[in-house]
Amino acid sequence: MLKAANLIPQKRLIVVCGVVVILMLSLIFRFFYLQVYYHETYKQKAEVNRIRAIPLNASRGLILDRNGEIIVDNYPTYVLTAIPGEMIDKHKNFQIISKSTGIDISLLETNYKKYYRGKFLPARLAKDLTFDQLSRIEEHKQELTGINYMQFPERYFPRKINAAHILGYVKEVDQALIKELDLKDNYLYGDLIGWRGLEKVYEESLRGEKGVYFVEVDAYGREMGQSPDYKKENPIPGKDLQTSLLISLQQMLENLLDGKRAVVLVSSPKTGAMLAMVSKPDYSPDLFIGATTVNEWQDIISNQDKPLLNRMTHGLYPPGSTLKMITAMTLMEKGKVNYSETIYCSGIYELGDRHFRCWKEGGHGKMDLEQAVTQSCNIYFYHLVQRLTLDEWAEACKSFGFGEMTGIDLASEAKGVIPNSTFMNKLYGRWGWSKGHLLNLAYSSYSIVLTLYYSIRYYPTNRSTPLLL
Repeated sequence: MLKAANLIPQKRLIVVCGVVVILMLSLIFRFFYLQVYYHETYKQKAEVNRIRAIPLNASRGLILDRNGEIIVDNYPTYVLTAIPGEMIDKHKNFQIISKSTGIDISLLETNYKKYYRGKFLPARLAKDLTFDQLSRIEEHKQELTGINYMQFPERYFPRKINAAHILGYVKEVDQALIKELDLKDNYLYGDLIGWRGLEKVYEESLRGEKGVYFVEVDAYGREMGQSPDYKKENPIPGKDLQTSLLISLQQMLENLLDGKRAVVLVSSPKTGAMLAMVSKPDYSPDLFIGATTVNEWQDIISNQDKPLLNRMTHGLYPPGSTLKMITAMTLMEKGKVNYSETIYCSGIYELGDRHFRCWKEGGHGKMDLEQAVTQSCNIYFYHLVQRLTLDEWAEACKSFGFGEMTGIDLASEAKGVIPNSTFMNKLYGRWGWSKGHLLNLAYSSYSIVLTLYYSIRYYPTNRSTPLLL
C-alpha cells in the first residue's frame, strides 16, 4: 500500500525554524550573560562555596607597670568547635565527646545553640580544654565528624597583685551583645571585648587585628586542606599598655589592707600619675574568665562588704578638712580676710542653741590664717566661712573640679555632690536650712560627698587629671 507524502506547509516550517532560532539565540545570550558579562560575580560566589576563611585570633596587648613588669598576660587555651553542616550525627558526636572528655552533654547542647551562626561556621562547644581531653578527642577523631579544636588566647593574671578594680575585665561576645552594641562588623561570637576598667577604656589599642587563613572545601563543606590560591594573613597582636602603677607599692598596700574596708590612692604630686590604687575588699581579677562557679559568684554578690564596688571611683565620702584650704583661698581672693588677722579658739563655738566643736578639746588659743591652716583649726574656719555665701563657696569648689567628672581613665565614676543654695532648697526646702549648715561645709560634712579620687586630683601642682597611663 502506498503512503502519502508528509508535506509540511512552507509557512509552518518557517515559523518552527524561527522559534528554534530564537530559542538558540536566547540560550547563547544567556550563556554570554552568565559566562562573560557576570563572570566575576559568579566566580566570586563559586569561590565562596569552594574556599572557607578561618579567622586567627590576635593576642590582646599586655598590661604592664611603670617599670615594664607584667600585670596582665595571655596564655593559650583550646576551644572545641563543631561545624553543623559537616556533622553527620550530632547526638552521636556529643556522646563520644562527653564520654571521652567528661564534659556534660547538656553543656555541649547549650553552647551549640548559643554559638550557632550558620551551617558552615564553627560553633563553640567548650573551652579551656586540657591536653588530656585533646588527646582523647584525637583518639576518636575518625568517629567524629565536623568536630575541630583551635587555640585561643585567654587573659592570665600572674597574681602578684589583684588591682581588679583598675584592670577591669573582658567579656565574651555573644549574640545578644552583638545586637545590643552593633558589633557585627568588628567582632565574632566568642571574641573577647574589654568590659570594665583599663580593658574597656583602651579596648581599641589592646584588641589587635585578627588574621585569616583559607582552606578548600568540597561540595559537602568538608575541609580538603589549605588553599594555595590565597595567602595566609597573620594576626597582629594588640599594643602593650604601660601604666603608671608600681607593682611593689600596689602589692604592699593590698597586703596591708587585706580583710579591711578601705581605699588608698597614691599619686605623684608633680605629674598626677597614679602609683597605686587599692579598694578593699576586692575580688580575684580572673573572676570573669569563666572559671567561677555559681556558688562562688553567689558568695560575691551577696557579700555585705560589696567587693565588686570600686570605692576609688564610686565610693562617696565627706572630704574632711581638705576643703578648709579652698575656704581660705576664696576669702583671700575676695579680700575678706586679713593674713595677720587672729581669732581665738576656745575649743567650742556657739551659734544660736547649737555648739560646734574643734577637734582639739581645749582649743588652740589665738590663731592667724597660717596657723589655722597648719593646725586645721575648726573654730577659726567657723568664723571665717560666714563671710561667704553658700553659692560663693560652692563656686570656688567647682573651680577646683569638685562636683564634676574627673576624667580618670577607668570607664566610669561617680560625680559627687557640692551643695549650693538650689541644692539645699530642694533637699530641705527654702527655710529648712540655715547658717549652721554653712559652718559644717567649712570643713566638710554629710552634705558634701566626693570620691577619694577628687582629693588626689586636688593636690597635683600642675592641676592635671591623675591618670593611669
